[in-house]
Amino acid sequence: MSLLAPLFLLGGLAIGLPILFHLIRQQPKASVSFSSLMFLRPTPPTLTRRSRLDNWPLLLLRATALLLLAAAFARPFLRSTSLADADTMYRRTVLVIDTSASLQRPGVWTDATQRALQAIESLEPGTELSIVAFDQRTELLFGFEQSHTLALPQLKAAATSIIKELTPSWRATQLGSALKRSAELASEVDESQETNGRQLHSSIVLITDLQSGSEIESLQSFPWPKNVPVDIQIARGDTNSNAWAQILPTMVEETDAGNDRVRLRVSNSPKAATSQFRVAWQSSDLQAASELPVQVPPGESRVVSMSKPTSEVTSLVLKNDENAFDNQRFLVAPEPKTLKVLFVGNDARSYPPRESLLYYLMRVPFSDSLRTVSVEQSEKVEATLLNPETTPLVIVTKAIDSAGSKLLRQYAASGGRVLCVLGDAETDWNGALKAILADDSIAVSEANVDDYAMLSNIEFDSSLFESMADPQFNDFSKIRFWSHRRLDPLPEKVRRLANFDDGDVAIAEEAIGTGGIWILTTGWQPDASQLALSTKFLPLMFGFFDSRSHLLSPLASSIVGDPVDWKPSKTARIIGPDGTEFAFAELSDLESMDRPGIYQYTDGTTVERIAVNLAESESRVDPLDPASLERFGIPLGKADTIEASQANARQKRDVELENNQKLWRWFAFAALGFLAAETMWGAFPKRELRQ
Repeated sequence: MSLLAPLFLLGGLAIGLPILFHLIRQQPKASVSFSSLMFLRPTPPTLTRRSRLDNWPLLLLRATALLLLAAAFARPFLRSTSLADADTMYRRTVLVIDTSASLQRPGVWTDATQRALQAIESLEPGTELSIVAFDQRTELLFGFEQSHTLALPQLKAAATSIIKELTPSWRATQLGSALKRSAELASEVDESQETNGRQLHSSIVLITDLQSGSEIESLQSFPWPKNVPVDIQIARGDTNSNAWAQILPTMVEETDAGNDRVRLRVSNSPKAATSQFRVAWQSSDLQAASELPVQVPPGESRVVSMSKPTSEVTSLVLKNDENAFDNQRFLVAPEPKTLKVLFVGNDARSYPPRESLLYYLMRVPFSDSLRTVSVEQSEKVEATLLNPETTPLVIVTKAIDSAGSKLLRQYAASGGRVLCVLGDAETDWNGALKAILADDSIAVSEANVDDYAMLSNIEFDSSLFESMADPQFNDFSKIRFWSHRRLDPLPEKVRRLANFDDGDVAIAEEAIGTGGIWILTTGWQPDASQLALSTKFLPLMFGFFDSRSHLLSPLASSIVGDPVDWKPSKTARIIGPDGTEFAFAELSDLESMDRPGIYQYTDGTTVERIAVNLAESESRVDPLDPASLERFGIPLGKADTIEASQANARQKRDVELENNQKLWRWFAFAALGFLAAETMWGAFPKRELRQ
C-alpha cells in the first residue's frame, strides 16, 4: 500500500499525548505545614493505582480511531507492481536547426552548430532523436527509426556527424512549415512502445536566429499537439545590425516620359551602429561606377534614384555595411527592343493634319531606354503584320472586312492588343465589330449629344485606368466630347470601363486569351473631343500599349529556390555564376541554382540569362520576440529530464489510482466505527467505581 500524502501520518503521533499525560507523576498542588513534622526528613510520594492505566480498552479504541483518521487523510491506495517507473514512458526529441540564408552572417552559423552539439551531448539514456533542417524547405536528416536501433554513444556520434556536415543555404526561412512538420514527428506514436504500455513524452529543440523575416503565419491554422514544448535557442552572431538595398519597380509613366532613372530603397535595421552607406552599380569585372551616398537612420528606409544601369552592369552593391551577406543584388539589364504600333486606316479625309487621329498618335513618346517604338500605317489587316512580340498594339480606325476581323481576334487571343476607335460618324462599324467581338447582337448608331458629353463611372481598378487612380490624377471633368457612337446592346462578355454622362458606353474591353480588345466610341482628334489636348491622353495611350500592369520591372530577378520559366531538354545547359556548367534535362536540375548570381541558359541557338537573388525577407535580421509563437498555442520552455518526467508521470498515475480506489473512505468509516464503540464503552462505568 502507498500513500499520496504520507505527511498526514504524523497526526497519528497524537495518540501518545493522552498516555503521556496520564503517566506523568503529579505533585500535590498545595501543602500545609505542621509544626510537629518540621524536623522530619521529606520523602517523595509513592506510586499508587492512580498512576497506572485504569481502562485499557477505552484507550485502545481512541488510539485506533486517531490512527485511522490520520491514515484517511494520508489518502492510501494500492499500487500495481506491473507498473514500474522504467516502463511508464519513452522520450522523443526533435532537433530542428535553421539553415536559411540569414545564418550566413558572421558568427551565427558557428553559434548554431555549437548549440546543436550541446543539445546532442545532453541527451539522456532512453531518448530517441530526430534531426530536421529547414530553410525554404523542410528536410528530415535523421529519423526515430534510425535512433531506435542505436545505443546512446552511437546515437550521439551519428547526430554529431550530421550536424558537422551541415552548411547554411541561400534560401528563405519557412519557420512555420518546419515547426508543423516537427510537431507531427514529435507526436507520432510508436505502436511497439504503446503496446508495452509506455507513454510518449516529446519535445522540440529549435535552433534558429529567429529573424523577423521568418514566415510563421502558416501556424495560424495548425492545431498544435498537447504536451509538446518548444525550447528555442537563438543563435547570435558578431553583430545584430544589417542594411540592404532593393531595386524598386518603375512606374509606366516614368518610363514612357523618358526618365532614365531607377528607384532604389535602402533599409537599415533598428540596432544598426551606422547610418552612412554608399550604393553603386558594378560590372562583371568588379569595376564599380560612381557611388551614391545614402544616409539611413536605424530602423528606417530611404528611397533614392540612380541612373539606369548599362548592359555591362551585373549587380547593385551596398557598401559600408557590417554584414555583407546580402549587400549585392544581381541584375540582367535587358537589351532594348524594337517594337511598332500598327495604325489601320487611311486617315486621308482629315484636313488640316491636326484634325487627324494619326497626327496625335505619332507624337506619343512610346520609346524609352528599353524599347524603340515606331508607328506604322496600313490600309488593311495582313497576317504578316500581326505579331504580338513585335507589334503589341493595333489601332483600327476604319471598318474592315470579316477576314481581317477574324485575324484581329486571333491576334488578340495570342497576346496582342486591339483598339477600335469609332471616331468617324460616317463609317458603318456594325459588320466589323460583330466579327471582331464574335457577337452578332451588337449594333452601332450615332448618339445625340446636346452641346457636349463628359466621362463618368470610370473603373479605376482596371489596368487601363489604374495608373490614374490617385486622387490627384483621376479628374476627367475638364475633357469634353462633342460626338460619340452608341453600342446597343453591349454583350455580357464586354466590360464597361467608362461611360458618358448620358449613360452610353465610352470605353469597353473584352479580355480574350492573353490579350484584349478595346472599343473607344469616340475619337481623340479636336473635332470629336478634347482628349488629345488633355493631360490624360498620354497615360491612356500608354495603358492601351501595355495594359497588363502599371508597373514595369526591367531589372526584376528570380529568388533563390523559386522556379524558373525555362524548358528542360536533353541539349539544354545552365552555366552558374562561378562558370560551373550542368545539364538541364529535368526540372529537378534547377536545384543546382542554389546561390545568388547570374545564370545562363543555352539550348541550341537559344541563350537566356537570369539574375537570381536572395529573398528580401532574409535581410530583416532583427530577432522576433519568442512570445510571438505563443499566440499560435505553442508552449515554450525546456522539457523536463527523464527522471523528472517519470516522477511527474508517477505522481499523475498515483493520483488517478487514489481517485479511483478511494480507500480513504473505508478508513474514515472505520474511524467512525471505533469512535462509536468508544462512546458506548465509556457510557458504562467500571464495577469497582460503582462499589
